[in-house]
Amino acid sequence: MTAASVEKKVENGIQIARAAIERAQNPVLLYTGGKDSTVLLWLLQKATDSLNPVPVLILDHGLHFEETWEF
Repeated sequence: MTAASVEKKVENGIQIARAAIERAQNPVLLYTGGKDSTVLLWLLQKATDSLNPVPVLILDHGLHFEETWEF
């Protein structure tokens, strides 16, 4: 996988996140601390500006590493 290929996938993910945010009435990200929700959180940060952030709800299942809470 080339750097250009990764950049294209990231840009596509940002566009999908923006479209989802625009369609949702009250968007929120359910964050578990896992790799998938961490990538989604990162994409949402890229897709939104600081004036219109998407709220994040962390699911505390009691198994998080300390670094998850620091993140």
